Amino acid sequence: MWVIRDGRRASEWLLLIAVCLQLLVIALLFADWGHSWVETSGISIALDRFAWLAFPQLLAAVSVIGILVYGPRFRGWAGGATIIQTLLLIVVMLLAERKVDLSFLAPVPQVSLYASALAAFAFMGSSLVVLPGQDSFWYRFAFKPRANLITEIRSLESLGLEVTDPPTLFECGSASGWLQGARVEVTSIPMMFPPRYGLQIRVSVQGTWHGQRLPRFATFEKWLPRQGWVEYHGFTDRAFAIEAGALSRFIKDLAGVS
Repeated sequence: MWVIRDGRRASEWLLLIAVCLQLLVIALLFADWGHSWVETSGISIALDRFAWLAFPQLLAAVSVIGILVYGPRFRGWAGGATIIQTLLLIVVMLLAERKVDLSFLAPVPQVSLYASALAAFAFMGSSLVVLPGQDSFWYRFAFKPRANLITEIRSLESLGLEVTDPPTLFECGSASGWLQGARVEVTSIPMMFPPRYGLQIRVSVQGTWHGQRLPRFATFEKWLPRQGWVEYHGFTDRAFAIEAGALSRFIKDLAGVS
C-alpha cells in the first residue's frame, strides 16, 4: 500500500530495507545459534554437522548480489528467492534439530526467520514499480482490463499535453499541460480503501462552474468543484468504460474548448 500511495520513492525505501534485512540474515549465520548455556554459531553447525543450514543464507546472498548486478529488474526474482529462503529456513532448522540435538527457538534463529519474511514482503512491494515489457504476457495480464484507459491517456498527447507512462502496476499513466489557457492534470492513482483503480481529472475553469453530467467512465464517480478548478474522480474495481476519443472530448468540454 505504501508503494501504491507514494510510488517510486516508497519502492526505493522498500528495496533498501529488503537488502539490509538480507545482510542481517547473512550476518546472523556467524552469531550464536545456541539456546541457554549452549554456545555454537550457525556457521560452525553448517561446516561441521549440517551444511544445508546455510542454504537459505546462500539464497539471501544471491538476492543481494542479483540486485547489485542486474539492478531494478531483479527485484521480482529477489522477492521470489526470498520467499523460498524463508520457507527453507523453517525446513532446515527442523532437520538440523535431528542432526545436532539443538533447539532453534533461540533468539538468533528466530530473528533470522522473521527478518527473512519481512525481506520477502519488502522485495515484492518494491517490484511493483518494475513494469514488464509491453509485448510480454505479464504486461497483458496486468494491464489488459485497463488497456483502453492507458490508450486514452496516451492519446492526450495529440492535445499538446505531456504524457507519462504508468509508474506502478496499479496505475494507468498521467498527463498534464495547458489546453488553450486551461490547465489540465490527469492522474490514475488508485484508491486503497476499498481497493479500486482510479482516474482523476483536474481542469482549471474561469468563473463559476455550473456542472454537467458524469461521464460514466467508472463505477463510482463524483465531482469536486473547487475555487478556479473542477475535479472529476472515478473509481472502479472493473474495467473502465471509455470509448476511443471519449477522454479527449470530455476534457475539452470541461475546459470549454471546441
